[in-house]
Amino acid sequence: MEAAGVRGWSASGLDPSAESAAVCAADGLEVFHGTLETLNPAAESFDMVALMLVIEFLNDPVEELKRMFEILKPGGVLVARVK
Repeated sequence: MEAAGVRGWSASGLDPSAESAAVCAADGLEVFHGTLETLNPAAESFDMVALMLVIEFLNDPVEELKRMFEILKPGGVLVARVK
């Protein structure tokens, strides 16, 4: 997220851990506590979705990825990093 801010992008995060979200917020980052399901963003609302070391922890990765593609704007990018 910091790299996005340096480039002038608006960035926010989502973390299911309240503690992790609070640590990020204390560092000045906009991080919401919850899941994609609880946040429920509108379709086609993001230019990019990034998952860093997350996919392996999702209960239903296929359904979650489908939802992530739904919230991407046309031409949006999904970036994923796995261990």
